[in-house]
Amino acid sequence: MITSHRIQVVFRTHRWTPVQDFLFDQIREATQGSAIVVYDASHGNAQDYPRDVSYPIDLAWVQRKGLFPVKKWGWRAGDYALYRASEVCGPYDHMLMLDSDVFVHWPGFAGFLQELAEVEDDFLTLHVEQRPGPRRLAMLAHPSLDTFAQKRSCLFRLIRASKRLVAQALLTRRAYSESFHGSPFPFANDASIFATLAASLPGYRLSTFDQALSFPMDQRFHQTEPLGLGDFPADQMKRAVIHPLTALEDLRQKENLAPN
Repeated sequence: MITSHRIQVVFRTHRWTPVQDFLFDQIREATQGSAIVVYDASHGNAQDYPRDVSYPIDLAWVQRKGLFPVKKWGWRAGDYALYRASEVCGPYDHMLMLDSDVFVHWPGFAGFLQELAEVEDDFLTLHVEQRPGPRRLAMLAHPSLDTFAQKRSCLFRLIRASKRLVAQALLTRRAYSESFHGSPFPFANDASIFATLAASLPGYRLSTFDQALSFPMDQRFHQTEPLGLGDFPADQMKRAVIHPLTALEDLRQKENLAPN
């Protein structure tokens, strides 16, 4: 019997522009209003974000949770958004978190969630770095992380994490934060912490979306120029993830990209 897992969608951001507004509207419709926004309160104004569904990460919250106040925590410590979301969301089995310039076309976001609801794995990512390079390994060299034998990293722009992994990661982050002050080691980012925990904890499963789902997804990443859907023919947009999506005009013109 296939178990249908409850998925809480988290939209992680540090800004709110028409692009974020458009993408979140699609997600909110696909989730029937249950999706939430978690934002880095050190950027922008609280009035910029949607009312009633937006939750800040500010310095007071970071300190109250016993976490290290790394600069730009909305970017370097995206896992903080998962811990914040776990305080305010309803019952869930997994959290699906995406950056605010990631576009998922399945062709609709609801179809993507429906497929994910049947997947058991504790942690899903677009890519797993099985042999992290020297920079990632330096992040994971901190004594509080020595007990985790399988050092890994991943892409964190779109991830799904189980409830038990989020809870375990918070405990690990707290222990890490307590001893990080004055540490000579570079700060361990979100991707390194979660991939390493999922690979190392007994009984936990680390996988990619491609491995877990019935058909592979087309990953389209571009780091140097604005990217819009007008760059991609409609017949190539069956199961795609685009990042970063910044050209809103092309997005609005594609009627076939309306949410399910």
